[in-house]
Amino acid sequence: MTQCYLLGNKDLDPEVSVNKEVGLEFSHEGYVAGITWFRNDYKNKIVSGTTPVFATNNYNLLRWENGGKAIVEGLEGNLTVPLIADTLEWRTNATYMFRSESRKTGNPLSVIPEFTINSQLEWQATQDLSANINWTQYGRQKPRQYAETSLESKRGLSQREISPYSVVGLNLNYDITKNLSANAGINNLFDKRVYRENAGASTYNEPGRAYYAGVTMSF
Repeated sequence: MTQCYLLGNKDLDPEVSVNKEVGLEFSHEGYVAGITWFRNDYKNKIVSGTTPVFATNNYNLLRWENGGKAIVEGLEGNLTVPLIADTLEWRTNATYMFRSESRKTGNPLSVIPEFTINSQLEWQATQDLSANINWTQYGRQKPRQYAETSLESKRGLSQREISPYSVVGLNLNYDITKNLSANAGINNLFDKRVYRENAGASTYNEPGRAYYAGVTMSF
């Protein structure tokens, strides 16, 4: 497996973006629903270079470069439902991506899900004790479609996709005193794993089940 390292670049031009958003929101007695369209147009987008400055069999040395024009466009939605007043609340937000791509190559700026849904059930058991269960669904993730270097043109690009998957977590919070609180929980409760293959869209690992606990003091 070849590792990659990124160098800075003093010759970069400033990245410029024009960001637009239009949204609607409804709120009534604890119920909230909203939807927002967003579009970000970039000039001189700063991206990781694709041509190694230096390479060995074990690693490639790349540097940040200006990637030209790019666009990011999508929809965001949110919904909050109070199931039991001041006790149980259900919150959900979702993002759907229309485009996130370089105008120069047509390739995605980064490998991201087609859509993402986050849903959380919040339980305020007592004034001091609260808990939640959270669920995140990731949509299909597609690889780059166009070669950007002569080597990629020669070898061809992997068509490896990442199929949709979801993870679940649990969290518990307790206020011990006014200035001292404790929390504990489980990330990725059902131990869903995604392993990086460095091919196509498979560029990261999804960590397995993890337990955590902590104490916070404020003053």
